[in-house]
Formats: sequence, structure tokens, C-alpha cells
Amino acid sequence: MSATMVPMSIANEYTLTDLLRSPNVVTEAADRASQLIIHRRNAPDLLLMRADRQHWDFDGAAGTGKLLAVLLGHLTSSDALDAIGTAMPWANYLSEEGRAAFASELAQALASSAELSSFAPVGQMLAEWKATAAIQADPDLAAALSRPIEEPTGGIVPEP
Repeated sequence: MSATMVPMSIANEYTLTDLLRSPNVVTEAADRASQLIIHRRNAPDLLLMRADRQHWDFDGAAGTGKLLAVLLGHLTSSDALDAIGTAMPWANYLSEEGRAAFASELAQALASSAELSSFAPVGQMLAEWKATAAIQADPDLAAALSRPIEEPTGGIVPEP
């Protein structure tokens, strides 16, 4: 590796320029590391990893997702809610009805995502439920967002 091209941190980070100027150096680093972050200007960073490692990561996540979905189905409602509250303490801010809906949706999302080879839906679902919990954790915010809108602030939205 040249003196001018060094990983940006211990986490194996490079710039897109590094990849374009010295692809062998960067790809050899990808062989040694589990993943590399490739920084780009004016665009989201890229993640570079070997395909076989990605398959291992996914197989591990898929197996874990399937197992968790089955385990949640075998627990009593109370035990499932306790387990979720322990693993994700923010879920305790959800109402009892909300926690039950979250548990059901989580089990379904884990099983479905494992079959679809994508856990992005689980990540999105978790982010949405976490945002709901954050709102419910703040009584003033929850009250403000629960009030009816008294006057529309804009006109009719035109059809696309």
C-alpha cells in the first residue's frame, strides 16, 4: 500500500478514488477484511465485501430469523412480550396493545424476510415501531400528534 493510500480508519475504509486508482490494493483488503466502506463524494457510501462472506452473513441471519420467529410462536404472549421488552427496551413505551401488535408483526417479518433473502423489511419495521415508541415515551409529543388538525394548512393536493 502506498504512503498516500491508507485505510481511513481501522474499520477498513477507502475512498472511491482509492478503488479506481489502485483496485488491486483495495480488493486485496476486501479479501482480508469482512467488509470495506468506500466513501464517495456527494453520494452515500458503498459497502464492499466478498460474495461468499455475504452469503455466510445472510445464512446466519436467515437461520436466526427463522428460529426467533418459531420461538416467538411457541412462547406465551406474556413471555414473548417480556423477551421483546428485554431485547428492545424501547418497546416497553408502546401500549399493551401496541406491544402485542409489534410482537406479531416482528415474528411475521422475521419469517418472511428469511424466505425473501432480505432483512431490510425487518429493519424498516423496527425503525417505524421505535419511532412510535419514542412518540409514546413523550406525553406532550404524543398529545400534540394525537390532536385533530383544526385547519388545513395547504390546498388540495393535485393528482399526479
